[in-house]
Amino acid sequence: MAEALHIAVDLGAGSGRVFLVGLAPGEVRLEEARRFHFPPRHSAGHLRWDIHKIFDEIKAGLRHAAEMAGELGRPVPSIGVDSWGVDYGLIDASGRLLEAPVCYRDERTQGVMERVFARVDREQIFERTGIQFLVFNTLFQLYAHNESGIPDAAKLLLIPDLINYFLTGKAATEYTNATTTQMVRARAAEWDRELLDRLEASSAIAILGPSELDRVRMYAALLGEQGALHELRGRAAEASGCYRRSLELYDAASSAGAGLTQAPSVALTEVNIP
Repeated sequence: MAEALHIAVDLGAGSGRVFLVGLAPGEVRLEEARRFHFPPRHSAGHLRWDIHKIFDEIKAGLRHAAEMAGELGRPVPSIGVDSWGVDYGLIDASGRLLEAPVCYRDERTQGVMERVFARVDREQIFERTGIQFLVFNTLFQLYAHNESGIPDAAKLLLIPDLINYFLTGKAATEYTNATTTQMVRARAAEWDRELLDRLEASSAIAILGPSELDRVRMYAALLGEQGALHELRGRAAEASGCYRRSLELYDAASSAGAGLTQAPSVALTEVNIP
């Protein structure tokens, strides 16, 4: 059977690329299928992303990548999407995008940090989230959005999750990108709903939590990071154990995602988050 290829969609804040990727014995393949640009534009009072144009470009890239794989006689079982952080879209209960996502460069967050810190102490937010304070972090965007009025929404989806939703119809939050929002409680590895409630930033929306498979992948990533810390500190045995368990979880999650097995059971206690 021919070795599988994969498609990677890489979205920067204004440009994107679609790649055909292969990792097989004796092969590292990274072929560009499409490159495109999508500058934000002013619309409805804000600087916004034309998410439909972005999605059209991605689909064109996927078609070209699929043609490239077909010429090689190799299957493509998966697509991965990554993007810049912090920006999001709002989906209503019927799955409709409520408005074009606002760009992090928009001026709506000017002065918002001070209003947030008047409600929740700056040091407490940092202790809970561990994220550098930047005026465009999702926490401040969402607070500003709430001040101006958030449309009735069922789900908040970050940009790569929004693209995945357009592709699959399944809404899920990928953990590593979620950590850019300053809304994840770092030591618990979950949304900090208490913080959001104190800021009244989630009253109009139900922020989507990770699926069980996302949680398994999240723990696998955390174990990998913990292994790297052990390695930096000269703890070879501990690093090896973390790497081994991380790979086990990734393999188990991949099998479950393909419908071959059930999602593995995993607890946060496996991960000693510093």
